[in-house]
Amino acid sequence: MSEAGEPRYQAAWVPYAPDRDLREAVTLAAEWTDSMCVPGTTWAFLTSDFGVDADHVPGLAPFIGRYQQSTPRAGNLSHGPLMAYWPDLRMMCTAHRFAQETAVAVVEASDVALSGWAAVAQAVDLTRPNVPPVGIDSQLAEAVEQLHFYGNNAYSSGFGRDRAKDILVGLRTHAPLDGAWILSALLARGASLGALEALGKLITSVEGSR
Repeated sequence: MSEAGEPRYQAAWVPYAPDRDLREAVTLAAEWTDSMCVPGTTWAFLTSDFGVDADHVPGLAPFIGRYQQSTPRAGNLSHGPLMAYWPDLRMMCTAHRFAQETAVAVVEASDVALSGWAAVAQAVDLTRPNVPPVGIDSQLAEAVEQLHFYGNNAYSSGFGRDRAKDILVGLRTHAPLDGAWILSALLARGASLGALEALGKLITSVEGSR
């Protein structure tokens, strides 16, 4: 049985690339999400605000009537597949929560890397659907699980925060810290936005202590 917070959903994504056509990216994600629906049902289109709609998103217009739009602030998502468009961490926390037991597709933004989430959630890269999802090496997987365990108090001052810092320092001895990867991996383990923000500050402090 999966632990609370684990990604209990099918996942797919379109990784950001500077030369990727946005219309193609949206179409790939929308078609996949649509395919996850039970006949006669709709899927959710999650955006940062309601100003982002089919008129502003290339490739989305053909799917009007087949999705319900929502935002993290609205939170009025019915249970079912969803697509997150250019999500930040707040949006991804919402998507992770509502996608449990169903499916989620993500069109990655240019400024919020989600490769850690994709690795933990075993997300299919929709630009290469026949390539198996990238796994995580055992050392990094163990570090993610330890960080998840010690973040139960959102990395507030004390034992958990100290242990998390030790883990980050240990990771840094082997390679430069990839803060975005770590944060999105913890997101996929169910970390709250507050915990991610606190961990982000801790990562920055560890990086600055070199």
